[in-house]
Amino acid sequence: MPTTDLVSLNAATAASNTPAGTDVVGATLDNHLRGIKKNVGKAGRWLTSATISVASTTLADVDLKKFMRFDSTGGDKSLTLVTAAAGGSGWVVGIQKSVAANKVFINTVGSETINGASTITLTGSGQAVTVVCDGSNFFIKDSHDTVGVKQVVHSRVISGQAFTSAVPIDGTIPLGTEGSVVASSTASITPSNANNTLILEFTALVSNATAAASTVVSIHDTRSATASSTAIISAVHTSGTAKEASVITGKATVTAGVTTAVTYYLRCGGGSTTARLNGNADATDFFGAANPTSLTITEVGQ
Repeated sequence: MPTTDLVSLNAATAASNTPAGTDVVGATLDNHLRGIKKNVGKAGRWLTSATISVASTTLADVDLKKFMRFDSTGGDKSLTLVTAAAGGSGWVVGIQKSVAANKVFINTVGSETINGASTITLTGSGQAVTVVCDGSNFFIKDSHDTVGVKQVVHSRVISGQAFTSAVPIDGTIPLGTEGSVVASSTASITPSNANNTLILEFTALVSNATAAASTVVSIHDTRSATASSTAIISAVHTSGTAKEASVITGKATVTAGVTTAVTYYLRCGGGSTTARLNGNADATDFFGAANPTSLTITEVGQ
């Protein structure tokens, strides 16, 4: 077969395998094959993965279906997406922040947006998103954003205890010098991210020796000197009758602020009378190990 006929046959075969029927041997056919490869890549699992530690990265259409783990240990990282026109409808990448420190910024080009914004930020360790292009802009298809429980620490107070130091009920926040520390109530937590939230909760079984007397329980932390360690949350019970027992609770949320250990504890006190936990004047210990007084700290990622 003459060479010219062979070229003609190849061109005809190329045309028969394209929707438009216009490919010819050479650059146009090469581009068509690239398109087939790109469309095939839009189905199935991630094609490649990489760990990235450089400060700035810009993606191209060939990064289709790449899963990238950003190590932001040394500082914030910046990722710029491919243009929507170059990526095309169905272009997709996976992006994860692999450590707790610093942030990862995901940026678009020009007026393009991702979920309606020009930039989204990953802040938590392990936070990951799947970014998809619709040909004009980008959207988050899946988000594993680490919003959830990171850790829980707990202390349990099982013994009956009496408190004679007063906690004034006068419109001021209870101080670290008012009332007394509840033995065995300390709980220490080391937050995984300074931006995370700590949920502080206590339950206390309280009583007072005198009718119409109050018993106060508060959560404090040890980051301040004792005198200035004001209560984070307080609750009070006023007894209807002498020795009356009741369960009170308190709950507060605070920003972790640090990634070093923080210790929280309970303080308890009455007015001018004796306040008690887990018992009353007749029974200094109600339920032993089944007593409900406790402090719980839950770290929630953002």
